[in-house]
Amino acid sequence: MQYLRDVLSDVWTAMNPSEPSPAYLFKFLMAAIMVFIAAYLIGRGLGLP
Repeated sequence: MQYLRDVLSDVWTAMNPSEPSPAYLFKFLMAAIMVFIAAYLIGRGLGLP
């Protein structure tokens, strides 16, 4: 059980660095902008203000 916990901890650390890289931040920002644009276009298509 200790081994499994250590492996999961290592995987978590690898997936979530203490400080995100600029590339990660750029991808996150682009995804947020795309979601906003999609919501805006869907709202316009439905005739919402």
